Amino acid sequence: MRIALVSYGVSLVARVNAVNSLVDLGYAKYQGMTLGNGVNQWLSLRYAAPSIPPRRFSAPQTPLTETEIQDATVEGALCLAANKQEGLQYGSARQRMAEDCLFAAVYAPANATETSMLPIMFFIQGGGFSSNSNGNFNGTSLVEASGMNMIVVRINYRVGILGFIGGTMVDADTKGAVPNNGFNDMIAAARWVKQYAIKFGGNPNHIVLSGDSAGGNAIDILLAANNGEGFPDLFVGAAVESTGWGSEGYSVDRDSALTNNLNSTGCLNAADPIDCMRMMPISEFQNKTTTDGWGPTIDGKLIVAPHYQMFEQGRFQNIPVVYGYASNEATPNFISNQSINTDQELENSIRNAVGKSITDAEVTSVMNAYPASLNEVSFFGRDVAPRANASFRQGKGAQWQRDAAIKTEMKEQCVGAFFSDMFASVNQTQNYAYRYNVLDETPGGMADQGLFSPHTSELYAIWGKNNTDGGDPGCLKLNVSDSLSCATGANIVQAYFISFMRTLNPNTFRLDGSPEWTAWSITQPNRIVMDNTQASMEIMGQGINETTVAGLNQRQRCLSLMTPLSKRINMGLGENQVLPTFANGTRTDPTLAVQNRSGSACNSGQGEGNTTTVVIIIEDGSCHGNNRSNSPNSSSGSPTQLPVTSDNASLMRHNMHLLTAAGLAVVFSFL
Repeated sequence: MRIALVSYGVSLVARVNAVNSLVDLGYAKYQGMTLGNGVNQWLSLRYAAPSIPPRRFSAPQTPLTETEIQDATVEGALCLAANKQEGLQYGSARQRMAEDCLFAAVYAPANATETSMLPIMFFIQGGGFSSNSNGNFNGTSLVEASGMNMIVVRINYRVGILGFIGGTMVDADTKGAVPNNGFNDMIAAARWVKQYAIKFGGNPNHIVLSGDSAGGNAIDILLAANNGEGFPDLFVGAAVESTGWGSEGYSVDRDSALTNNLNSTGCLNAADPIDCMRMMPISEFQNKTTTDGWGPTIDGKLIVAPHYQMFEQGRFQNIPVVYGYASNEATPNFISNQSINTDQELENSIRNAVGKSITDAEVTSVMNAYPASLNEVSFFGRDVAPRANASFRQGKGAQWQRDAAIKTEMKEQCVGAFFSDMFASVNQTQNYAYRYNVLDETPGGMADQGLFSPHTSELYAIWGKNNTDGGDPGCLKLNVSDSLSCATGANIVQAYFISFMRTLNPNTFRLDGSPEWTAWSITQPNRIVMDNTQASMEIMGQGINETTVAGLNQRQRCLSLMTPLSKRINMGLGENQVLPTFANGTRTDPTLAVQNRSGSACNSGQGEGNTTTVVIIIEDGSCHGNNRSNSPNSSSGSPTQLPVTSDNASLMRHNMHLLTAAGLAVVFSFL
């Protein structure tokens, strides 16, 4: 009897201390829900006051006090997508949109107590800063798969002009308008999590960022924010999925778009033009705004310079990170052109992607480095030609896959590798990279559609079946015993990510039998490859089934060609404009030594067909002794010296460029 009584007492104490689904945050009480799997969920917790007039365009404000219990068993509205009316996003009943949208969702073990101190995954969804495109992902599977040892937080943030209005008139506004409110929302949500983490059983000092696409881009920017300090009081790690970057303009660069919207809304000649738009009914405002794109503004406060330059200079928050991407990132129609048929159309697509700074010679270089054979077989040996079920194929363009291969590296994979290199350059040893290669070959699946392993497809594995947007790949729905199933691979992926969220190391709680995920370094760019039934380690540039084309492997293509071009995209350079030197001259490019050994500098290789890859070093010739030119115009092993003329001046501020002329693929390096 005594033993039974003691056991009962312990159980009673545990029950009393467990976090209740009715949580009191001081300013409001929220009623959540306890699910049958032992997970508590709160789906609509306000982390800020409603972002409606007069708070439109203002930084997020402290949540308002509520006297009645708030129902958090239903989802709060997503933030309004650019130029869309309040209502359903994508026609989905699961994704209601409204201007009043600053909500967080929290998923936590029902048995957690206020002393559990569980690690927290803080998810920032993507959407190109124009929508909350990963609306209402459900974190219960992650919590359950962790063994009830973590908490998941998902947030909404403002997008489009509502989240990223900018311009000199905004800077001068006296009623609260500021740029970069999408980022301000993320920061406010993170501070809210830190303040109230204990209420859900969480550790306020262990918040790990996770974000995909624009959410990944947001993480990059946040880590370089505050003049490179980032937010050391908030974040201890980051997992960045399928990141990329667009352009970051200064306030003056936003003036044209701002004027267009002031004009279209009829506010241009108002006594207070910004206030005119601020107070306009939301339906009228959304109907009248233009389709000008909005994104990060270099405001001199939160963002002081293009974030890639901050990373080059080593001015960013140095924390454990995961960076990765899918094998066929750019196959979706919002990244590549699925209708491209001719070489001329492909050249135009390259020019449109990079902007007016790209030269004719550079376009030719890209065409040669990414040959037409990519319409049939990828760099990693994947058959990307139309399948037997051709009716499912999304794009009909004969050169769609070639364009997708170009954009995959230019906009996604080389960008991810750049960040991995920059973290390695500041001696971050918990620096992990991945290539998501899971392939859905079920009838009508991603392979039949021509998407293969597309942008952000790793989210299906990370979050688990039936927890994302309702569009799970068919292979994830199959039993692990089915030959077309990818469920085993998804479980492996999820375990690595959960382990990183919990310990900042993906290996601590990886599944039995899965390989150790080795960290990335500049000289040994290790990354893990996730497939349908297993994971394997590879080295970028020596990938599994990788083919060297035009004398360049993927590592060389990124360092010598695509990363410099992608930086121009970030800068938004125009005709005859050039990039500044690496790190604005404050430090040497840490990848130069690798470039000099890898074949993209100081070595030559034989290209595809009759094309010869020739390295030409311009400057003081630090690699003269190793440069062996096969060029018929070069009779010695010394580098060919080119004059600095207006024709090649656009190259002078890059680390490397690949050019093609007179049948030669030529690499220029400025050291």
